[in-house]
Amino acid sequence: MKTKICAFDFDGTLIKKDSIKLFCKWVCFNKIEFILIYHFYFRILTIFNLKKLKIIRTSFFYNLYIKRNLDINLFTKKLLHEEFLDSKKLINDLKKKYHVIIVSASFDFILEGYSKHYNIPLFSNSINSLIDLNHLNKVEVIKSNYGLDHVLELAFGNSEGDFEMLRYSKNPYFRIKNGEIIEWQK
Repeated sequence: MKTKICAFDFDGTLIKKDSIKLFCKWVCFNKIEFILIYHFYFRILTIFNLKKLKIIRTSFFYNLYIKRNLDINLFTKKLLHEEFLDSKKLINDLKKKYHVIIVSASFDFILEGYSKHYNIPLFSNSINSLIDLNHLNKVEVIKSNYGLDHVLELAFGNSEGDFEMLRYSKNPYFRIKNGEIIEWQK
């Protein structure tokens, strides 16, 4: 019997904000430190056409997180606080009928606590990998982990990076800016 999968993007789909930026802010002592490092320092690096800015910036804040010995469970609570009002019910209701997964271009250490909270598999970027889990790579990770024994019944996304996953799904849904979920037209 084929596994019926329901795949969620994360940022902008399950939570309202960008999880990487939230994590970077959370690691900083205050807003000034965040602005100086996240915006000023890393914007200067973009002048030099740094292609892997996302990984380098996230790695920097990950190392700062380790150095400061912060409790990631506190950050998971922050992510749960940033959920759309319907996210919890949506996940829990769909888990009754589908194998629910998260497929995100955010990073594993940022989202791991959230996926454990709901007891659902997480597929996301790793600092140790140069593959960005976005666009067609979202479909490829589903195929490589579930093979031919799956059907992507439902997919939820909110941006261009999710379009391939939405096209691959039998029933695609799109979260628009106001938080409403609509059927996505292929």
